[in-house]
Amino acid sequence: LVFDAPWSASGHLVFVCERHGPGPNPEPSATVVVPILRTYVTINSISLRRVEGDIPIPTFAFQMSLEADSWTWSWSATLPADALALIQPGSNGDPVEVEALVNGVPYRLCAESVGSQREFGQHRISVRGRGKAALLDAPYAPVINHGNSGPRTAQQLMTDVLTINGVGIGWAVDWQLTDWLVPG
Repeated sequence: LVFDAPWSASGHLVFVCERHGPGPNPEPSATVVVPILRTYVTINSISLRRVEGDIPIPTFAFQMSLEADSWTWSWSATLPADALALIQPGSNGDPVEVEALVNGVPYRLCAESVGSQREFGQHRISVRGRGKAALLDAPYAPVINHGNSGPRTAQQLMTDVLTINGVGIGWAVDWQLTDWLVPG
């Protein structure tokens, strides 16, 4: 929503809905006036799916947060017990990758732990995890020490870290810093 006119003492907020691209009515129609109410209700939408196989996961509750000092999302969900097979890790121990679609915005997440919740007549499971970037942290990524025998730039060293025996691991560095030389 875009404000169409500056605020006035009347208290009426006038918004304009800009439509980009084709749609049912690509041309803006009448002005949208948002009434002044004591309460406004927002209805959020959430869907969860397993990335491998594009399988929808039924979800009773979902929570996602990013704290000030966190480097990746943390999340939890409550699922029916029969969805356990959809979020259990494979034989290699890697977490299951899921995608949460929150109000139309996709988030890639890893399901890391599963718990059980039993009440009379109900059996649910609770799932916890972090964002996909957690794959770069313990216990999924081993601690690796690197050294350089000759001088190299910091960008070259970062590129080396994202390889195993000279083969890239599928990640890249968006280097936007001023580079510097690191002695051997």
